Amino acid sequence: MPMHLRAAAAILPVLVVLAGAGPLAPVPGNIQGKWRFATDPQEVGERQGWQRPEFDDSGWRELVVPGLWEPQGITEPRPGSAPIPKGRLPWTDYDGVAWYRLRVTVPAEWQGDALVLRLGCIDDHDRTFFNGTLVGETGPGLEIPSAQARRYVVRPDLVRYGGENCLAVAVRDLGGPGGWVGPLVALLPDREMAMEPLPAEDRPFEERLADPPGSTRILKIVHRWPDGEEAERELLAALRYQGFGGVVTNVAWG
Repeated sequence: MPMHLRAAAAILPVLVVLAGAGPLAPVPGNIQGKWRFATDPQEVGERQGWQRPEFDDSGWRELVVPGLWEPQGITEPRPGSAPIPKGRLPWTDYDGVAWYRLRVTVPAEWQGDALVLRLGCIDDHDRTFFNGTLVGETGPGLEIPSAQARRYVVRPDLVRYGGENCLAVAVRDLGGPGGWVGPLVALLPDREMAMEPLPAEDRPFEERLADPPGSTRILKIVHRWPDGEEAERELLAALRYQGFGGVVTNVAWG
């Protein structure tokens, strides 16, 4: 890693997760892991303030993000319908609205920066809130909303720098498996999304051990590689925070 990047890494605080089982992996901006989760079959959540920071979600279960919810035990039938068997699979589908919530501490050193919230793909629609304010929604009007990677900007005036913040995502599944497809879930300052090269191979052992080169990092599987140059740049920048040595992906050829 170049010297200026190593210096930045030394002073950049970790984004601490307050909900769930404790802090996530020590990577700035990584908000993957356990989130609070509840189904909302009657669609009362937004009216009752489930998006607000003060809402008490301590009684909610936890699900891993990213990840579809049926394999994690969310198998209630569609509201008003009988369970629909899924062949030999050990679950039925929950189709409808469900909510994810996470409390995080944004580093004080990010003061004044707009934040970029990367959620990857969600099946199917979402309404995403930061400290109770809607910061983005995707779904209605799109032919295949589950193929659309979410990228929302959080204005500085919405952020409690150095304090607790609340992320809330309402997901509407229209049929089949539902939930969070991913693969990327991150919250970073806009300035941190700039693409940087992976660490070089020809460095002393101590440096390679502390910051592995690409050849020794994990191989990521990315479904639906983005088409646009800007979206591709942000994908690679976010992948770098997870530590990757290569990508396997499906690409559509026109």
